[in-house]
Amino acid sequence: MAATKKSASAKKAAPAKKAAAPAPKKYFTNKIELPPNGVFIGSGVYPHTNDGSGAIYCGGHCFSYWVSPDAPPYKDIVELCKKDNQGNLLQFWAKNDILWDLMQEAKKSDLYSVAFYADAPEETSKKFKELGKHYLGYDFGERFSMGLYAGSTNVDRDMTEEQAQNASLQDAADIFMKKVKDWVDNRHERDWGLVMATSANYYIDYEVAAGVEVPCTEDFPFGNLTLASALNRGLYRSFNLPIWGSHLAHEWYSYLPHKNPHKMDTLKTSMYLKYMTGAKMIINESGNWALQSSLCEDSPMQTMPRASDRLNNPGGYTI
Repeated sequence: MAATKKSASAKKAAPAKKAAAPAPKKYFTNKIELPPNGVFIGSGVYPHTNDGSGAIYCGGHCFSYWVSPDAPPYKDIVELCKKDNQGNLLQFWAKNDILWDLMQEAKKSDLYSVAFYADAPEETSKKFKELGKHYLGYDFGERFSMGLYAGSTNVDRDMTEEQAQNASLQDAADIFMKKVKDWVDNRHERDWGLVMATSANYYIDYEVAAGVEVPCTEDFPFGNLTLASALNRGLYRSFNLPIWGSHLAHEWYSYLPHKNPHKMDTLKTSMYLKYMTGAKMIINESGNWALQSSLCEDSPMQTMPRASDRLNNPGGYTI
């Protein structure tokens, strides 16, 4: 009887079993299959529309496009890129159904797609997996770069001025990584696949640590292309990433005027350099029917009147 009571007492004292941890959420992760030539190479594609679907333009006292209003319609872009041998990869700056339509057309032409600065309802993004190997993923660009230094006291919008002034570097890092992780998790949950970052900064490692799977440094504004390669190679090995790449913002940031005979030589050389250092994705930001060379003296954009210079006055417009 005593033994029975002891057993009952021991049973009563036994710690309660911990509840099983919830199963991790499953989401679509596309697998990178390198093409026969061993590298994805292509250019940015801007849908030339004025319906909010992805056209890039600036407004002010007068109106101007980054791209010509008489550029070919977006429905013809994929065919033109194929015909003009723009590479095997197209980086679409588009959203919603136009993005989906363009990526389907790219697959029909045996071209690979990356969605850049893109958005679409979940019912659309859930279809991306149907593209198979031709869909490489989503790149949030410089989403977490542009506003990093906005304001002289703010580390986070929810902080008071006093909290911001007393914040540590660790606080800043934690806040930054949480923002990146929340964004990456949201895109994963909506089946956007691999998440990439095009950042011209030294803290792209924080973006990768927060969940980014493909670093694709914006080269040229990142002044030393070889250092950028070294950084990405290290991240590739440390985090066991699928690939790493280079986004060549050559027309914007080479600064060479078009009359310089070496203007395009720098682009060609940079492509060879990135390839030889191991980049498996090389994208020319302004490679087909778009012009972004406003930072050189003989750019056609320099002939337009300007309400203000966005580079000197971040609160203004460059038009």
